[in-house]
Amino acid sequence: MANINTVGGCFVAIITGVLIHWTGTYKWLALLAVPMQILGSGLMIYFRQPNTNIGYVVMCQIFVALSSGTLVVCVEMAVMAVAQHGQIAALIALISLAANIGGAVGSAVSGAIWTNTLPRYLALYLPESAQGELDAIYGSLDVQLSHAVGGEVRNAIVRAYGVAQQRMCIAGTSVLVSNLAWVYMWKNVRVSEVEQVKGTVW
Repeated sequence: MANINTVGGCFVAIITGVLIHWTGTYKWLALLAVPMQILGSGLMIYFRQPNTNIGYVVMCQIFVALSSGTLVVCVEMAVMAVAQHGQIAALIALISLAANIGGAVGSAVSGAIWTNTLPRYLALYLPESAQGELDAIYGSLDVQLSHAVGGEVRNAIVRAYGVAQQRMCIAGTSVLVSNLAWVYMWKNVRVSEVEQVKGTVW
């Protein structure tokens, strides 16, 4: 599960490069990839819940891997196609900077959702006998896992997790929808007609 996106994305990036080589353009691939990424993330809102078959979660992650592997290549192509030779290294660095800033913002938002959702729903779902353990359960994965699978306390923890995960998926999918507008604004350069510059970029 943890490596679906990494392995799948790298594999798809190779195929994306071949398709760009054959067609000479990249924007159409990105315009196909963004809806697939929205679909994968959007389906996670429904499937990333307790008692859902793990196969559906894997399916969603495959959709995300297919789209992210495509977009990684297309984003860099979109930048390099319109940049001058001497600007490419700096622009690739800016892409990396933007990605890391976006990741940090995403982590902050998901952290805020987690800390404002999980404790509240633990308090709502935990049986009266476990209410005194609420802080310990919230603060420790080991304590959470110490409760028997299928037990009343463990089921309450799983339900609270489900609510938090669903809200994080909703937030992520909402942000992804804006990608359609950004990709649509790209200049669709026919890279097959761009004159090759001799030498090295960096």
